[in-house]
Amino acid sequence: MNYRNKRRFAFIFIILVIILVVMLVSMRQIMYGYIRDTNVKKDAYVYEYNPNTNYGDDD
Repeated sequence: MNYRNKRRFAFIFIILVIILVVMLVSMRQIMYGYIRDTNVKKDAYVYEYNPNTNYGDDD
C-alpha cells in the first residue's frame, strides 16, 4: 500500500466511525425520549386515576 491508498482508507474509516457514533447517539436519545415519555404518561395515569392520593376535592 502506498501513501495515497492508506490516506484514502483512513479517511473512509474516520467517516464510518463518525457515522456510527452519530447513529448510536441518536438511537440512545430516541430510546431515552421514549422511556421518559412512557414514564411521564405512567405518572400522569397514577396521579389522575389513583383513588388513594389526595389530589382534588373528593371528600
